[in-house]
Amino acid sequence: MKVVKNVTGLTSFPEEIVFNQTLKASGIKGVINMHEYALDYERDRYVMIMDYMPMDLHTYVSSRQTPMTEDECCNIISQIVNILLHMQNVVCVQHMDLKMENVLIDPETKEIKLCDFGHLAQIAHLWTDSTSIGTKCYWAPETIKEGRFYPKRTIVWQVGILAYDLLQEIPWDVYKDGNLQDLTFERYKSGKAVEFIQVCLEPDVRIRVELDQLVYMRWIEEMNNNEMI
Repeated sequence: MKVVKNVTGLTSFPEEIVFNQTLKASGIKGVINMHEYALDYERDRYVMIMDYMPMDLHTYVSSRQTPMTEDECCNIISQIVNILLHMQNVVCVQHMDLKMENVLIDPETKEIKLCDFGHLAQIAHLWTDSTSIGTKCYWAPETIKEGRFYPKRTIVWQVGILAYDLLQEIPWDVYKDGNLQDLTFERYKSGKAVEFIQVCLEPDVRIRVELDQLVYMRWIEEMNNNEMI
């Protein structure tokens, strides 16, 4: 169940419900679907009935007794990248608040689904104002400095943060000021994984790769190829 609060005075239907309806109609796999919604007048809110998923990625990582292997991390990131690409190519929108709490996982099957579509960026727009959207410690340099979210490139920064979090198990808040000089890899990782993260965390949005280029990075490409065998 998901709740949209403080709906009195809204001049239009809550965007999150509209976005959820659009995503469900598109048939995209890997996103949480909304099945029903209702207006709760007494509590001034909309209530949405969503797909069930056991836990979010933050809970999953925190509850594990052993660190994830690099292959497990790559499988999760690969799924996320492919879901984001489907959103971008099929519905022409992009998630604006990618973080562990908005990635849901089934611990048995390792299936991933994305949630929380309160704010989506239109691919047709070069950039979207994002000064009041998202989680600050996940903001890319262009968001911190200019208040901008570039749908095809800013999302790549957020993917890089997630990959680093999973591989190193070090909270990203340590680097929330955008200083990457102290970025370390305390747990041994393959050159392919390190290369992937470094490419995603390119501070200059003008030369950072776009989302669709990530599937051709060796780390992701090999995982996708293995899944097809």
